[in-house]
Amino acid sequence: MNWIPTRDLTAHHVNFAQLAWYIGITEFVTFCAPPFHFKELQHEIQSDQIHLALLRPCPVWVIKLGEWGGRYVGRCLVLAVPGFALTYFTAGQSGLGLGALLGVVVSLPLAGMMLLAINFLIGASCLWLKQAEPAHWIVQKSLFLLGALLWPLALYPAVMSKLVWLTPFPAILAVPGDWAVTDDAATHIGGFLHQMFWFGLFVLLVAAMNRAVLRRIQGGEA
Repeated sequence: MNWIPTRDLTAHHVNFAQLAWYIGITEFVTFCAPPFHFKELQHEIQSDQIHLALLRPCPVWVIKLGEWGGRYVGRCLVLAVPGFALTYFTAGQSGLGLGALLGVVVSLPLAGMMLLAINFLIGASCLWLKQAEPAHWIVQKSLFLLGALLWPLALYPAVMSKLVWLTPFPAILAVPGDWAVTDDAATHIGGFLHQMFWFGLFVLLVAAMNRAVLRRIQGGEA
């Protein structure tokens, strides 16, 4: 974190401890919702195992997001204490306030489920792209830059810090991380609404992708 001069942090009303907590929170989200889920779905599609899942009365996307969501919660519970401790000492033994901590906890489920939904969309895309890895890397780079993985949007150029909100990526990382760098109620309310909007849209997209997968496989194009 020393790559950002202290004077630049101060100019944007961010200190070292807040930046440490911001990075700790955003990295926590990515560690708890790793990207290998898309490979799991891609393998099932390419090996025709997905045919068995399609026979179930419950849609595949509901089953997958349910399974992956359970793993996400498990990882959150396992990594919460060591992650908190590591970030606490990295931040110079400075912790989050109770309100900020509760805000992070509330924002984590939506952030994680959006990442898992993206994994489903990427994995299923192999039916059209043959290999889903290129789509995965595009999303990862977008998440890094537009989601503000390593520094808050307050440090971005003014125009870019506004344009990124046209994408879903800030809802995944910047919104949980913002609880570490600001106590502005309007910022947090806007972030929550942004999360809710994109979460709802992702649910619709995943359901639509599930139907498209089913049609393509039933049509013998897989």
